[in-house]
Amino acid sequence: MIAEMKFRIENISEADWKEIPGLIKKFDLDSTDLHREQFVVCKRENVLCGFGRIRSFKGFDLFSSLAVLPEYRNQSVAQIIIEKLLQKARQDVFFVTALPAYFLKYGFEETTVYPDDLKKIVESCSLSCSCMPAVMVYKKQQN
Repeated sequence: MIAEMKFRIENISEADWKEIPGLIKKFDLDSTDLHREQFVVCKRENVLCGFGRIRSFKGFDLFSSLAVLPEYRNQSVAQIIIEKLLQKARQDVFFVTALPAYFLKYGFEETTVYPDDLKKIVESCSLSCSCMPAVMVYKKQQN
C-alpha cells in the first residue's frame, strides 16, 4: 500500500519564487512590495500547492497573498499555510478579505478598528472587488 503523500511547509525555492509573482497576478492578489522572505509555501512531492505571506509594519503584521492552486483546494492546504504564517507573526495580524467567516476558525475576529497604515489597503480592496471587504485581526499576544 502506498502511503498518502502529505502536504508540508518547505523553504521557498528559486523556482517557487519565479512562479509566485505570476500566480499572484493570476489570482489578483496583493503584489505590493514582494520579498521572498515574507512567504511560506506548501508543497507535496516538491510541487507547489499554495503560498501566503506576512508583511511587517510598525505595530502590526499583515497577512496577504494567500493562494491555493485549484487542484489542491479542499485538502487543508490553506489551513497548513495559515497556521504557519500565524506562527511566523510577531505582532497582531490584520487581514483584509471578502471571506471573513472562513478565517474565524483560526482565531481571527472581524474589526472596524485598525492601524492607519492599513486604511489605504482597505480602500484599494474595496475598489478592486465587488463587495465590501472585511478587516480581520488575530491578536497575537492573546493566543
